[in-house]
Amino acid sequence: MPPFISSLETRSTTTNSNSIVWIVSSIVGGVIVLVAILTTVVLYYNKRSQYQQAKELNPYLSRHEFVRKRKMSAVDLFQEEEHRRQLMIRKSIISRSSHSLHPNSPPRKEALERSETMEEVEREAAEIERQESLRLKDDWKRWEARLKHERSTSGEHHPLESPTSPGVPTLTVPSPSKHRGQSRVAFVEVGAEVLVPPPRNPNRPSMDLVSAVR
Repeated sequence: MPPFISSLETRSTTTNSNSIVWIVSSIVGGVIVLVAILTTVVLYYNKRSQYQQAKELNPYLSRHEFVRKRKMSAVDLFQEEEHRRQLMIRKSIISRSSHSLHPNSPPRKEALERSETMEEVEREAAEIERQESLRLKDDWKRWEARLKHERSTSGEHHPLESPTSPGVPTLTVPSPSKHRGQSRVAFVEVGAEVLVPPPRNPNRPSMDLVSAVR
């Protein structure tokens, strides 16, 4: 075979291998980019739906506040809610004390301001309690789902579902015949005590004396 033909075959083989490598690399890169785009879109819509749900519960919730609360732990959220509750209580006490310091103000205006303040405090307290109850329900549901998933994956069962499992105490029930025998013996003993004849009256004549007289 001439040398130039062999060199042409070598070049064509190298070119084909390089083109295959480039094609495979392009396909892998395109798949990675597509997966990244899909993940970003799914995360964006998921966060948006969560924000819309939180917005329905609290119409005054801003996006910055929502993001900040999502990054906080359950303990931090509880402490923040307690702090808000304390602030509302202090606000109510201050408003009451300010009304008491100005007794010369018109009573109707004072009553209206006091009722508005109390309604605002009650409305905020009810909103906080509702958010707390919803959060606790969600935490409880997530905990139950995680527990069921862990049990299903590990193959564990509840101790009550397997009565022969170790560590579960079994209640031994005595036989009815034994109880009947004991109750019968107790009844006989009680009856024996009850059927003991009373002591004889000393003033009553004995049967021997009566027979002698006859």
